[in-house]
Amino acid sequence: RLATYSVAGEVKRPLVEVGFELTKRKGFAKKREMLTAILTKPFTSEPPSKFINLKFESPWFKLSKSESFNHQTTGKIAIIGSGIAGCTMAYSLCLKGFSCEILESKANIAQGASGAAAGIFHPQLTSDMNIGSQYNWQAYLTLLNFLSELNSQQKKSVILSQGVERFLKEEKLADKLIKLAKQLRITDWLQKSQLFPNNQRCVFFPHSATIDIHSFCQLLLDKIPSNQLSFSPSSQVLDLEYKQKKWTLHTENTQQNYSHVIFCGGANSALLKKLNIDSTNISRGQTCYFHSKKLTQKIKTTLMENIYLVPRENNYFQLGTTFENFTDDRLNQNSQTHMLNRASSFLKKLDLPHFSESEIKQIELNGTLGYRLHSKDRMPIVGAAIDREKINKDFNHLGQSQLSRSSLSHYNLPGLWINTAYGSHGLLFSLLASQHLISLICNDISPLSPALSQAIHPARFIAQSLKKQSVQKKT
Repeated sequence: RLATYSVAGEVKRPLVEVGFELTKRKGFAKKREMLTAILTKPFTSEPPSKFINLKFESPWFKLSKSESFNHQTTGKIAIIGSGIAGCTMAYSLCLKGFSCEILESKANIAQGASGAAAGIFHPQLTSDMNIGSQYNWQAYLTLLNFLSELNSQQKKSVILSQGVERFLKEEKLADKLIKLAKQLRITDWLQKSQLFPNNQRCVFFPHSATIDIHSFCQLLLDKIPSNQLSFSPSSQVLDLEYKQKKWTLHTENTQQNYSHVIFCGGANSALLKKLNIDSTNISRGQTCYFHSKKLTQKIKTTLMENIYLVPRENNYFQLGTTFENFTDDRLNQNSQTHMLNRASSFLKKLDLPHFSESEIKQIELNGTLGYRLHSKDRMPIVGAAIDREKINKDFNHLGQSQLSRSSLSHYNLPGLWINTAYGSHGLLFSLLASQHLISLICNDISPLSPALSQAIHPARFIAQSLKKQSVQKKT
């Protein structure tokens, strides 16, 4: 049944075509008439047209549905990678009753980019609340909801500091954010800074926090019953192949079969090309640990500008992070010196204790190092692994000729899933991404709108490439 205030012919005709029986009724208030309708014959979701309308449809996102997927028949699900993506994925799966096995190339969890930096989270909002802001805000609320359910001991084990002071590039950007907060009625979540009231570039996120990501990952795994989780360290997956409706994962010493595999690897994975994960880039991130009693007396919460400064235990601070495009698997002295110079300049502007050049030279080379995988649009890559060959075949003439609906199919590899490319927002993105992915696997309702789901879908870059090709062919 349905009801609508409109009685226009443009509304009535399509309803009649698909089998609704219409009745006009008295309208509300000044509205003279309204329309109600009851479906009186079997409804088919197939649109009347036999051709795809690319103005309103995106067939490359179409998935084949998982067959008989439940925790009694599926068996263990393989998760490749034990960073923030892999651990949140395991946690989300086990909440649904599934068992999983995490295969990790290193000896322990969160040893890559996830363990390299402090996990600072706050929503990345824009005045127009674009698609990126929408995902950020929903992910922010999802993470806050999870943290709110932890007991005091658990919170203490993962939260390094509460609240984030964010310094924007210009005063007008801070003004726009404050106005947006008032417009959206989220002034409890986003405020003018009280710690730096005279700095017009600074906004304060009181509910945001800085998290120890390694401890956070361990907390997630500790919440999983032991009979639902197995962890295989030092098990680098070198290749995978699909045979007889199973995925075979090849490590150096073993071959194992799974009905479902979820790739949660990062920048250094050898499987990126195999899984058609492209339109990405890699950045090197280095942090620095230093000791300062003077700063400890002044700073109790995280400060962020083009660097971040996180108070740690015993008068230590963690300073980060670099975004570099070279490869160096050891801590780099030039990178640390550059960070410390930027930090000193930043602190000096705030009239806080800072470093002289000689003090910077005396600070020991000490910190963390990791490589991040970024997508080119800075959104995560989450969804079914794509069948590039089938997409290229079916949409090779995109925009040149009509596409018959009957000739199209689904465009994912069955049982193979992707959850990666978080960039520098792994902590913020991970829980929502994992909840969305398990909804796809289980044919369940996603927490994301269709627009957000498509904005992070692995096929989005291929679709963009095909559209560009069609424009080039026309010109």
